[in-house]
Amino acid sequence: MAAVRPRTEGRASNDDHGASLFRILGRTSRAMRLHLEDTISDVPGGISAWSVLRYLHRTGPTTQAGIAKGICLADSTLTRRLDSMENDGLVIRTVDPEDKRRTIVALSEQGEALHDVQRERADAVTAGFVKGIAHSDLEALARVIDGIHANLLADGADPTIHGRGRRGRLRGNGRLNQGREGSRDDT
Repeated sequence: MAAVRPRTEGRASNDDHGASLFRILGRTSRAMRLHLEDTISDVPGGISAWSVLRYLHRTGPTTQAGIAKGICLADSTLTRRLDSMENDGLVIRTVDPEDKRRTIVALSEQGEALHDVQRERADAVTAGFVKGIAHSDLEALARVIDGIHANLLADGADPTIHGRGRRGRLRGNGRLNQGREGSRDDT
């Protein structure tokens, strides 16, 4: 049986804070995601489709690559999501007339209507997430999380690579190694 080490008194190290922060952010993110998914259950495709609807509503028609970067979703995952959304009549994909290799994605009328209905519900839920928290505290939290995100990017993390078993790491040549999925030059 392993010995239990007593907790040392005094200030926690950055490593302790990092581990604790990782646990807190993970737990909070999961709870927020589940609560929001329950709220937007009328959106076919759940929260990933909702992210696409929100992004396209804010930006207007944009490239598929722009959406992937904007919502931090892997290209292959986004392609499958857009296929479903197109079949459900929520988005329209067209070939970019200026560059035939690119696809432009726009919300359909049905997609806009669904966004408008769901937005009120989603906004009410997300407002509940921060109820009772001072605006200055929320701004400080945003600055801290932005700092952590900047540190991750500086260390070579690719925000579009996520999911189980896939870790993006820069190799010595500056290319991103994605494990089984090969490598990409666009880090």
